[in-house]
Amino acid sequence: MRHAPTYDAQVSTAPPRPADTTDGRSAAIAAPRPTGAGASVCAGATLAATILLATGLSGCGPDVDAKAAATSPPAISPPADLPTARPVLASVDDLAFDPSGRLLALDRGKVAEVDAQGKLGRRESLIRGKRASSASGGGFSPDASAVAVFVGLSVRVVSRASGRVRWTADQPGSVYDQPQAFWSTDASRLLIEADGPALALDARTGKRLRSIRGFSGYFGRHSFSPKGRSVVVGAGHGVTMVSVGSGEKRVLPKVERIDREPGLDRPAWSPDGKLIAGTGGMALDLATGRFRRLGTSRSGTEVAWSPDGRWLATFGVLEDDADEDAGLSVVDVASGEETVLARGGAREERGELAWSADSRQVAYVSPPGSPCAEESGGGDLC
Repeated sequence: MRHAPTYDAQVSTAPPRPADTTDGRSAAIAAPRPTGAGASVCAGATLAATILLATGLSGCGPDVDAKAAATSPPAISPPADLPTARPVLASVDDLAFDPSGRLLALDRGKVAEVDAQGKLGRRESLIRGKRASSASGGGFSPDASAVAVFVGLSVRVVSRASGRVRWTADQPGSVYDQPQAFWSTDASRLLIEADGPALALDARTGKRLRSIRGFSGYFGRHSFSPKGRSVVVGAGHGVTMVSVGSGEKRVLPKVERIDREPGLDRPAWSPDGKLIAGTGGMALDLATGRFRRLGTSRSGTEVAWSPDGRWLATFGVLEDDADEDAGLSVVDVASGEETVLARGGAREERGELAWSADSRQVAYVSPPGSPCAEESGGGDLC
């Protein structure tokens, strides 16, 4: 697919202080390079060169004649160690890999293993008795040892191995048709996305830590900062960072729309705490206060960082897809190179992305009725 050039849009005169980063150092991030058919490669572009590219003052741009093409560096091939796409041929509430590498799916309070063809095996119910039929939504803990499940207007955390209910907490108001539960990386905190205030809970006890109000956007799979001290929520107009401990809010500057692109919807914090990415192909560098292009998805529905922080996976409409079918792509964060791993999937699906612990596999939802997913090399996965 053709890759859009990187844009660094200035959003503030003073860089915002990171709310929660791994350390105090800021890392220089290599500017992504545009590649693909009919485009030249800006090898080794610096931040200054990237800004010149955005303003049209750089000489590095699309090929315009044969002479320019002959002198341009060759296009860069996709990395040989690309992660493997794992389609799941069912609409489910969540996906996760367990420590042994098995892919699991959560579907209305039931857990099933997903086979190599993407089909769900025998479902085992986490909820016993008459309330089992009212189970919906939820999410796996990072190691899939526990599951948060919504039952009516309450949420329960259940041990997957024993089926023991660790705790139950009431959910005020009503919940979405597809309620969501997002865990912090260390499994100590749980974020409940609800119709009304969102709740940050202690994942070990169910104690309410913070009610989050006054926002208009959506949370994402990696809304918690790496240490679980803050959460971030976003929409097309920008992002809001909320301290779980104090409740303090900090609104990050609005993105200067490039080609009317959305901002950071369903934002996701990188594992090192230095970037916040969203479904619109943009990421906020917390050290510099600048937005940068990270991928070309025009209408993503879900993003997820690989555990090692090297890859950002996006499920959504692909830029070069004339029919606007959904698909799965990954961006090598260091180089900015984006590769389509699979095509196929309903546009209305969230994607429900999940990475294996070794960052070598990424699973996504490709429900019945959508085209069979294909590897970037053309191999049929269905």
